[in-house]
Amino acid sequence: MGIRLPFSAELDKGLDWKALLMPKIVIFSGKGGVGKTTITAALASARARLGRRIIVVSVDPAHSLGDSLCMDLSDGLIHPVPGFSAMLAQEPRIASVGASAEGNGSVRDGGDDPESVQRLLGDIFLPASEELTVIQDIIRTWRMLREMRATVDEIYIDGSPSGHMLRSLRFPFRMNEYLGKLGNFLGGIKRILVYDAKKREDLKKRAMVAESFKTFMDILSNPALATTVLVTIPETMALAETERTYEALEAIGIHVTNLVVNKIRDPGSIEGMACPFCAERARNEATVLQQINDSLGSKDITITRVPLLDHEIRGTDALVEMGNFLLDPGRSRDCHSARTAT
Repeated sequence: MGIRLPFSAELDKGLDWKALLMPKIVIFSGKGGVGKTTITAALASARARLGRRIIVVSVDPAHSLGDSLCMDLSDGLIHPVPGFSAMLAQEPRIASVGASAEGNGSVRDGGDDPESVQRLLGDIFLPASEELTVIQDIIRTWRMLREMRATVDEIYIDGSPSGHMLRSLRFPFRMNEYLGKLGNFLGGIKRILVYDAKKREDLKKRAMVAESFKTFMDILSNPALATTVLVTIPETMALAETERTYEALEAIGIHVTNLVVNKIRDPGSIEGMACPFCAERARNEATVLQQINDSLGSKDITITRVPLLDHEIRGTDALVEMGNFLLDPGRSRDCHSARTAT
């Protein structure tokens, strides 16, 4: 079954005019090495070829989006993708928390950027976590689009490995709860406290950050605006991590609508395999595929199976072909003429 993007006119009816103007967000997450970047770039490419205005962004510290698209994204800027009329791509620059690669603090902590979440946090919290840097990357990309006056219909986020990405997606929910409790506490005792100017400014910062986190939460938990695609492979450990990620995201209200099972060997050819190792791998995969059906088949989630191919997926033509398969497997049954999703 093809990937189902749940954005529709019916869901749009519940949005106000500001939300209607917002791009839809598709987040991809999965265990490292399952082909997540390729799947992200492929689906984004196919949607762009269909006429949607797309930006695809990598927030994985080990960027490989540029490699998949066959272009240099190492400067951290937003670039048009060759071969498309309205597709953009970005790999935000990665540096240590609180400092840029040049040591001037301009990449990670926002430098003099007044809208930087980390700048707003100031000394209210401990040094910002890696989870916050992912949120900051997304916010910075959004602001760069505003500065470019670029309009996009859909944002595709190539997430970091699922454990880290899950912590990142949980972060605004937890911080919003913390800031809310802190605000209530301070509000309850403010009559007996004498605030100086700095303390009043700190309270303002807390309010601004709390509002930013609430907005981010509202977007992520609204099925009309955001959805999540999990990517896995037919191996027991990968499936276990996928199940944990699915349950954790659903628990905080982030909707998972799709599961892509990548790199599947053809089970119909097991008996004719001359390679005993290959035959055993195919049998093991068939067992895991059945476990996937048993554990997630009853959920409201679309499962798309992608075969193990004999070439890499790189470049415009290969990505579009794979993306078309993801959207409609019946239209591209001879996937082996494409390339391997790695």
